[in-house]
Amino acid sequence: MAQYATAADLAVLGLPAAALVNIPAATQDDHLEKASGLIDSYLRAQHTLPLALPYPDEVVRACVVITAYDLIQFRGYNPDEYDANFRLRYEDTIRWCEQLAAGTVSLA
Repeated sequence: MAQYATAADLAVLGLPAAALVNIPAATQDDHLEKASGLIDSYLRAQHTLPLALPYPDEVVRACVVITAYDLIQFRGYNPDEYDANFRLRYEDTIRWCEQLAAGTVSLA
């Protein structure tokens, strides 16, 4: 299975670097890998896996958004209580994945 984003992508596109300071790199990579697996579960419907490098920007972004949401929950942060934008980004990304699986959106 491919890992669609890196810890560097996560720090640039997902969460501020300060939010990641106390999360070990191995934990970040584990969450990125699990998010990539989730994305693959949607991609399988329309695409042959693994995707070729370089990965499409929208897949990298989706991986980062899913991972960011998972990591803030891992840290014990309740996004529903403090900042619904984290949950909205996650839900929008899952909807995009569903559209990708249905073939109503496509990869670049």
